[in-house]
Amino acid sequence: MQYRFQIQGSGPIKIAYAYGSGGSSHSSGPKLSDGQYGTITIRLLPGGKTEFKTNLKPAS
Repeated sequence: MQYRFQIQGSGPIKIAYAYGSGGSSHSSGPKLSDGQYGTITIRLLPGGKTEFKTNLKPAS
């Protein structure tokens, strides 16, 4: 799925999700800063693991 969002403030990405077997997972990702732009790919992996790939540019 693809979503658009605007970064406001700064801090790490936080994700919480539930999976089919009834469990849930929480992850923290890279730190973002106000005004950055670009792409972030988040992959939810087996075992409650999360992979983050960023291609972000600094605020202009």
